[in-house]
Amino acid sequence: MSTKPSILAVEDSPAAQALLRAQLQHGGYAVTVVGTAAAALQHLQQGHHGLALIDLELPDLHGLALAQQHRLWEATTGCTRLPLLAVTGHTLPEYLAQALASGFDGLLAKPYRLPQLLERVASLLTLHNVN
Repeated sequence: MSTKPSILAVEDSPAAQALLRAQLQHGGYAVTVVGTAAAALQHLQQGHHGLALIDLELPDLHGLALAQQHRLWEATTGCTRLPLLAVTGHTLPEYLAQALASGFDGLLAKPYRLPQLLERVASLLTLHNVN
């Protein structure tokens, strides 16, 4: 059983879902994978995760809007701020600025390597004191 926080991975591509699950499990994390923003919002509001990795290009809602909706829900309910990491193939600097303005705590550009992913996840968990 993992002693590390559970990670919610929001990714619509089945191949990317499988890879992300395997990578995070390799890092010792319990992982829940969902493919839509609607499913992500349900999981986020249950409060069982220590961090969420969210692809920006989702079929039902852009990841930036998803982050904004979740941050509004946190503010309205008084829930603790959950670290959110945007994952995208877009590498232009304005994507990082948009992600931060939308409520993300960072951005990880695809393609990334396993050490990069695990370092960013661990860094955000430490920064937000998530055990």
